[in-house]
Parts: sequence; structure tokens; C-alpha cells
Amino acid sequence: YEYGDGGRDHVAVLGTDTSFGIPPSTTQFAPFYRRVDPQQLLHAQAGIDQRVAPTVGIAGGIFSTFYNSRELEYPDATYSDPLLRTDTDSHEVGGIGRTTIDIGTRDSLAIGALLRGDGAHVSNSSRGTLSDPDLLIGSVSAENVYSVTDRVSVILGLSYDIQSGGDVGTTGEVDPQGVLFVDWTPWGSTRLAIGRKVRFPTLRELYDPLQGNPNLKPEATLTYEIG
Repeated sequence: YEYGDGGRDHVAVLGTDTSFGIPPSTTQFAPFYRRVDPQQLLHAQAGIDQRVAPTVGIAGGIFSTFYNSRELEYPDATYSDPLLRTDTDSHEVGGIGRTTIDIGTRDSLAIGALLRGDGAHVSNSSRGTLSDPDLLIGSVSAENVYSVTDRVSVILGLSYDIQSGGDVGTTGEVDPQGVLFVDWTPWGSTRLAIGRKVRFPTLRELYDPLQGNPNLKPEATLTYEIG
């Protein structure tokens, strides 16, 4: 929904409910007939984007995701009397926000924050609870765009990203970036950038009963780019 003064709200909902068979694996010894029945996903989000003053704008949103699946192993292709049932119930809730400020005719600043919590419960009919992990992931960031001239802009950004929970403890990472943009109109443009970014391991990568590893560390990359 768009307001007359430039504001905008949005609401989105996504849901799926599926069942399917799992083909034999070429990398894992799994001789049984397997099915996922059912696999359910429900995601909902809502947000707002609004200019609250001539030089200040805000945007924000909240989101929630629920994912449930039931995997069954059978001794034969009749798919009756399962040998093992594995249930996975996971959820994620969080929010994100951003404030933009026009400092001057050539200078603008954006400040943002993200916070989300992930949790899961994995169990099977043989051993009961296999894992019950949770994670908290957050980030605060700032980015400044300065127009040196009508054709030259400099972008400087910095974020602090954190992951905490479960057996992983608390890990914080500082990620800077810098960009130089030159417009050679009418002959094109040039962009030079350097930045560091971190990717934390996901809940599944850390705690999956079959292939999870709680000792995984964040992956960091340093990227140089010219184009």
C-alpha cells in the first residue's frame, strides 16, 4: 500500500506443503526406501518505508519462518510400517531496520541493523531428541555516499556482525568496504571496490544429526573488484 506522501507498507505470506520420495544416495549408504511426508513451510513478513522529514527516511520490517519436515524410512516399496521416523521442527523470527539521512546536497548516510533468532528441534522414533539448538545473529552497519563531483562518488561502509548461541559461543566480525565510482558519460563508467564479508555457518551446517559440525568457523572473504 502506497501513501500519497511517499510512504509504503507491505505484507507478504508464503506457504508450502509437499511430500516426496528420496532417491538412493551415491555418497551415503542408505539402503532403505525413504519419503518426506510432509514438508511444510510458512513464511510471513511485514514492513514499512517512510520519509519522516525532508532529509530523513526510515524503513523496517519483521519476519517469521516456520519449517517442519517428517522423514520416514521403509523396508520395502510398499511404504507401510516405517522403520524410522525423523522429525525436524525449526523456526526463525527477526527484524531489520534502516535510517537514511541526507547530510548535504552531496552527502548521504545510511544506518541499518538486523537481529534474528533461529531454533530447531530434531528427534526420531528410535532415540528421541537428537538436537535442540538455537542461534542469535545480529548486525549493525553504516554506509556513507559522498559525491565528490557530479561524476565521481566515494562509498565507505562498515558493519559489525555477530553470531551467538548453542555450542558455538559468541563470534563478532568487523567488515569494511570502500567503493570509487566514476561516470565517464557518454563513454561508460568505472567502479573500483574492495570489501570484506563474513558468512556464519547455518543452523543445519552446525547441528544436522547426520552431517552437522558444531566446530565450524565463520567464512570470511576479501574481494577486490574493478569493472
